[in-house]
Amino acid sequence: MAGCALIVLLLAVLIQVVVRYGIDSPPAWTEELARYAMIWAGLLGATVAFKAGIDPIIANVFSEKLSRIIQTIALLIFLLPIIASSRGFLARAAELSSEVMGIPMIYAVVAVPVAALVILIHLMARLAPQR
Repeated sequence: MAGCALIVLLLAVLIQVVVRYGIDSPPAWTEELARYAMIWAGLLGATVAFKAGIDPIIANVFSEKLSRIIQTIALLIFLLPIIASSRGFLARAAELSSEVMGIPMIYAVVAVPVAALVILIHLMARLAPQR
């Protein structure tokens, strides 16, 4: 899904650049579509990076076990408030629509709690005992 969002972003920007310099009148929807695709690509890309273990991590200045504990606590401090406040956040977004395309904003902002939940699931998988 992150790759698809990245392709949509690339195509929207490509259309905007070609039309801007070719006709000097780019359609407004390309900018809005690129913005929402960037949100999805960035947040879903973060989940992929976390799962692959290429996310920024705490340097192993401490023991590996202590570094994992610190990273887990930091992630929980960051993720749990996002997940806890998602209901109100999504309710407010459901009442708004985008300026140009007129789509409900919830389709763009739902990427935030989705990414937080996916990272939390990956964190639990990292912490699960390996067989």
